[in-house]
Amino acid sequence: MLKSIFETDNFAKGIETPQPNALRSVFDTSVFEAPNQGSTDFDAIRKYEESLRADEAQERAKTGQHFVFGRYKSFCRLAATDNRIFKNFKMYPEYFNVVGCHNEKLNQKYAKHLDKNNSFLLAPDYLSVACKKDKIGNPPVGFDILPVDNKKSEKPVFVEGTSFQYICALSNLLDTFDKLDGINNIVEVGGGHGGQARKILAYKECDYHICGFHEENMLIEKVCDDLPLTIFTADNITERDYDLFFSDYSFTESPREIQLLYIEKLIKRSKFGYITSNASGQKGHMSLAEIVERIREKHQDIKVIDETPSTAPCCKRIVWGI
Repeated sequence: MLKSIFETDNFAKGIETPQPNALRSVFDTSVFEAPNQGSTDFDAIRKYEESLRADEAQERAKTGQHFVFGRYKSFCRLAATDNRIFKNFKMYPEYFNVVGCHNEKLNQKYAKHLDKNNSFLLAPDYLSVACKKDKIGNPPVGFDILPVDNKKSEKPVFVEGTSFQYICALSNLLDTFDKLDGINNIVEVGGGHGGQARKILAYKECDYHICGFHEENMLIEKVCDDLPLTIFTADNITERDYDLFFSDYSFTESPREIQLLYIEKLIKRSKFGYITSNASGQKGHMSLAEIVERIREKHQDIKVIDETPSTAPCCKRIVWGI
């Protein structure tokens, strides 16, 4: 039996993890944050900035997409190829401003939701598998989780803040799709560093596919070298049927032309679907109404429901197959 996950005896105080502003942006060429390194690697910075300018110019010209995603992709490439950056990649604003939940109140909201609906996902026997690589990249927020009947000899399980978002998404999948019974293959759009995939695979073995930007996939391959993942980009999709299409925000954050590709080649070939929408209708992206209309061409039972727990008024869930 677990106590509420955010009580002070479960959420360890004083964890020696730096705050998000501890590292300056690698775009600040006056300081290239590479811990324990005494010199600035200007060659890496120049390559980074060149790739950034190319990304931004292309995205702005075609989609109007905000420059932060160009930086994010460039940073993923750098983190995957430079071990000094990889050591602390979750600490850099280029990463945690796009992938990560470091809001204490939101983490508490996720924890309450889990404690109420699927408290077994907060048990150390699950967390020890699902979060075994959470310390990689030096996350800016983390917690030591202990069972109520903890023995002195037991070690707490470290859980980074963003993992509560991933585990909460898994909990919602279990509640929406009958504990994932009968779902044997999943395709996820936008895998971050593979955190969501790890949380799902810790619960259920299945054939797991991730489709995302090449640079992001490079980072997933580096972090998740121990997981049986099939990883590919939008321009290299092998057309096949899937049991479940999953995307927590990434689909609605993708450029419109990529969204159309995902709908035709992945969504329409997935029996079940779960999309969290947070950016529909912005310049360069489909509106929520258009997304639903296009998916309904294949899935007549599509529904739009409120996000639970709610993170913002604009966020909705798109589901089908239930």
